[in-house]
Amino acid sequence: MTEPHPLEQHWVAQEGAFAAATSNVPVLHYYPVRGRAEPIRLVLALVQQPWFEPPVDSLHALVRRDLDSYPFRQMPRFVDEVNATVDLVQSMAILRHLGRKYKLYGCGDLEETAAIDMVLDAVSELREKLKNVWVVSQLEPAAVQRYASSVLAPEAELLASSEPGPGLACLERLLAGPPSTDAPAGSGMQGDDASSSVRSARAAGAAAASPSGGGDDEDDRQGGSVLSDDDGAGDGRVWFVGERLSIADIAVADLVDLNMVHFEQQVKARFPHLHLHWRRVMGQPGIKAYLASNNRHSLIWGQDWIDQRQGEDGQ
Repeated sequence: MTEPHPLEQHWVAQEGAFAAATSNVPVLHYYPVRGRAEPIRLVLALVQQPWFEPPVDSLHALVRRDLDSYPFRQMPRFVDEVNATVDLVQSMAILRHLGRKYKLYGCGDLEETAAIDMVLDAVSELREKLKNVWVVSQLEPAAVQRYASSVLAPEAELLASSEPGPGLACLERLLAGPPSTDAPAGSGMQGDDASSSVRSARAAGAAAASPSGGGDDEDDRQGGSVLSDDDGAGDGRVWFVGERLSIADIAVADLVDLNMVHFEQQVKARFPHLHLHWRRVMGQPGIKAYLASNNRHSLIWGQDWIDQRQGEDGQ
């Protein structure tokens, strides 16, 4: 078996023969895209744990036919420890396993654990909304308008929206606390501006080479690590739950990262605490090294890889 590359050179080994049962590093089965596996990778990068990603071509055909290895006919699959002591599917189950293993699940009391679970569930719902407008609707202007007027709406506009469910303003409020009574509840570009800003983003396609999807600010392009009191967010929590980083912070930062690809201006203008939090998480040493490496996939969604593969097969 080919050993993974040394930690200081690469995070991920993707070539060579593969046998999960004899691997000496965790093994992540997923498409060569960010997708639902990216929060898992961010946790592994944070704790500086190398991992192995086998070539997916041979696995792709097995996922829906092998209920022993893929009991819900989906990836990601995560094989942890030597001799597959832990073998999991379902991305949020994997993320929670890593949270418990690496002490990223709060201080251990029920209150913090429950609060982290609450944030994770909200992120899952918001992620699905983003996927619908991006992948399913292909950034169609009417879909972008609905997304901008609900998920991307400032708090006051979200409360007045007829669209059900959470928006990024809900996460912003958890970080910032209730708004001041003498300050406006929200500000930022309106839905028409959002539709305009996304037109040029369509040409970028599904690939985004930088963490923020190409912002003008150098710190944003690199995830950012130098934070000061003048970053625009004022008072607020450092982390979502408790006094230290948790898997809730990882999941939220990944969600914000996805939104920054096409909606960077709105995120910065409307959700300053979320934007500062994103920079703080992405600036953690292990994560920053991963983002700057050539091991972070440029494609974002699994469908991107499938479409690309079908295009290559048709040539």
